[in-house]
Amino acid sequence: MATATPPFADLLRAAASRRALAPLLRALGFEPVLEAVPWPAWPAFGLAEAPALRALVQAGQAGTLDALLLELEAGAGPDAATPLIAAIRRRNPARLHLFLVADAGYRRLRVATYGLGDELRHLTVDRGDVRPSDLDALAEMAPGPGESGLELALRQLRALDRSRVTHRFFADFRSHRAAVADAWRGIPGSAERERRQLALLFLSRLTFLYFLQRRGALAGDDRYLVRLLARRDGDASFFRARLRPLFFGALNRRPADRSPEARALGPLPYLNGGLFEPHALECRYEDLDLPDPVVESVLTGLLERYRFTTTEARGGGERGAAYGVDPEVLGRVFEGLMEAGQRGDTGSFYTPAPVVHRVVREGVAEYVAGACPGVDAAALRRDGAGALDGENRYRARRALERVRILDPACGSGAFLLGALHHLAELRAAVSDEPSGAVRREIVARSLHGVDLLDDAALLCSLRLWLALAEDDHEVRPLPNLDRRIRQGDALVDPLDLGFAAPGDGAGGAAPDPMRDPALRCAIRAVTPAARRYLDSPPQERDAARAALARAERELA
Repeated sequence: MATATPPFADLLRAAASRRALAPLLRALGFEPVLEAVPWPAWPAFGLAEAPALRALVQAGQAGTLDALLLELEAGAGPDAATPLIAAIRRRNPARLHLFLVADAGYRRLRVATYGLGDELRHLTVDRGDVRPSDLDALAEMAPGPGESGLELALRQLRALDRSRVTHRFFADFRSHRAAVADAWRGIPGSAERERRQLALLFLSRLTFLYFLQRRGALAGDDRYLVRLLARRDGDASFFRARLRPLFFGALNRRPADRSPEARALGPLPYLNGGLFEPHALECRYEDLDLPDPVVESVLTGLLERYRFTTTEARGGGERGAAYGVDPEVLGRVFEGLMEAGQRGDTGSFYTPAPVVHRVVREGVAEYVAGACPGVDAAALRRDGAGALDGENRYRARRALERVRILDPACGSGAFLLGALHHLAELRAAVSDEPSGAVRREIVARSLHGVDLLDDAALLCSLRLWLALAEDDHEVRPLPNLDRRIRQGDALVDPLDLGFAAPGDGAGGAAPDPMRDPALRCAIRAVTPAARRYLDSPPQERDAARAALARAERELA
């Protein structure tokens, strides 16, 4: 006989204090205890010093599985508990625990477990803003009939596996992309490819804004978009009356240059960047529109269901793996959008994060070792910047500033994102440069990508933009990446096309194109034009793009 799923939404709303956690603990399979551990006994848990911790509580028991509650001091965020949980794990590695973390006002609760593995998996719930995906995870953690403590620990570990939310999200994303593609007005029904491309662009913009919204970067409101939807009025569609002014009048304009209509949308960041510039298809189909029910379904039926986190899965790390939608999911979304036959025809396959991490780490180690006499690449792979000392730290820094990485089949950007993270870590270790500035310089100077598919290039750019926004305390203008991440065929070399004929027809060698001074001059002209375009603001962008196009035409 099936067991009814506990009403976790009600249980979370009621969990406003330590004693009020008892019903939630029972629903998760524990017999509540809720007894505070005296401070002198904390060292037995590995907590000799814990300034962020107000109370350690034996919360409940389920056979061999214990629930521990960590109540934090005022002002300490949930991440303050991560090193404390790690210390408890190190002191009692054979003991199974489910960790609950509560902030000072019990506004946020975190559920975390190591299970039987070495990676901390955790879900943080805002009790005033519970998402359906949060409830799905908690429901999966509820015990089955007669489960032992070990079986319950394994259930918790599976429930907090972010790959589960990834599968749900891209299945939902795919169905909503199809719905948006079918619903467009102002574009011929026969233009199926253009409809799908515009649908992905629309969903990508909104997804990017949900990542920013999570940080309160949209008018200080973490529910900005859905509240904007609730304020719609008049006869015009929400898409034309609110979203187009938001995209093209506010986010793509400095505050001083915004129209009264755009300023009425609130204090919004200036994002620049190609994501909020009218696409060529939007310029072609000027009457483009979406019915309100379709937009509402995207917001409330897709994006509002999930919790967004800007920390990508990079093979573990001290912060562990947060349960939610992270930028890496966008790569999986791209894979999910493609039919199996299309993936085979275009050679498009998703590369798992651990593989990316290893390939990037080994490739960069070989490159840096080549610039640092006496430094072994194996030592760099093993110890990172710890393998460098003295003059070699300076040489490594210069080498990292000069490095250029091209992924000729970049897909949705797995390798370029991996390279960005690894290069930024190494640069931070050998210099005192601010991390945000370093990441921007790496994107602007070091990373280049090409892919056959427009959709892949868009998602790759989107993930790079998200990576730049990840660590910034304030949202800064985004670089124009459409000349860094490009749609094209990297297997076709223009130099081969232009100089394919044999020398003189009598067995002579083919001419060397780089001996042509005009060609060398044209190549040199592209780089500064591309650099000017990268950071050009809206009022200069058209001129910078035209200058770059002229340089590229001359080279062609």
